[in-house]
Amino acid sequence: MGGDIGVDSTPGHGSTFWFTIPLLDVQSVAEQEASSETLRGDILIVEDNATTAKILSLQLDKLGYKSDIATNGKEAVQAVQQKNNYALILMDWQMPIMDGIEATLAIRGLDSQNAHSVPIVACTAHIMPEDRLTCLKAGMNDYLSKPVSLEALQTVTERWVPRARTNAA
Repeated sequence: MGGDIGVDSTPGHGSTFWFTIPLLDVQSVAEQEASSETLRGDILIVEDNATTAKILSLQLDKLGYKSDIATNGKEAVQAVQQKNNYALILMDWQMPIMDGIEATLAIRGLDSQNAHSVPIVACTAHIMPEDRLTCLKAGMNDYLSKPVSLEALQTVTERWVPRARTNAA
């Protein structure tokens, strides 16, 4: 991590343990990011497990994305109807009220261009090849198996979320 760690010890008198780590200058990091690329659009996480939803949200935050959370498919459809500008949807399969397959079909059936074109990525523990095919046939664009690693999430977001160039100085 670019830091140091050490100990100063005197027998019979005690020890002092110490470490140093370099901290980022948040202002200069933000200025560097605004001068190159910015992300466009939010990501909708559709996940009934609160812990999994929070982990995905934190991972997306770490990657520089904003996210909203829906806890079932019905909430996801409502969120897409209300916001109508999601850049990506991460869709769990097994959820109460309306599952991910039903929700994907409902979103694709909405009367808006974004609902037809927004990338929907299955984010599920169903890992068999036929499960992947079921997701794709329902109108999903891609597939992530749980648990989702930060690297896999980054790969999928970079594949599907458009980036906008800025000319900030």
